Amino acid sequence: MVDGHELLWWVRRRGLRNCQHCDECTVTLAHASRTGTIVQAHVEEAWRAEVVPIAPSRIAALAREALARGWVPGEGAGVLALGMFSP
Repeated sequence: MVDGHELLWWVRRRGLRNCQHCDECTVTLAHASRTGTIVQAHVEEAWRAEVVPIAPSRIAALAREALARGWVPGEGAGVLALGMFSP
């Protein structure tokens, strides 16, 4: 729950074998009903060797940023791209 909105979030990481700088990592937010516009942000430097947790507090901050930009969970369609996500 973020500001009265029930949300789902997940992280997807993909990359190419033998290419440490080719990793991509995306954080996605959606309304719990899985309807409406989704929010996506790319994780900065996903290829780093050290593990940086993507904490629920950072997800809440990302959701609040999307809400401030006019995202209404459960409404609309498509993707709202927020750029880079720094865990």
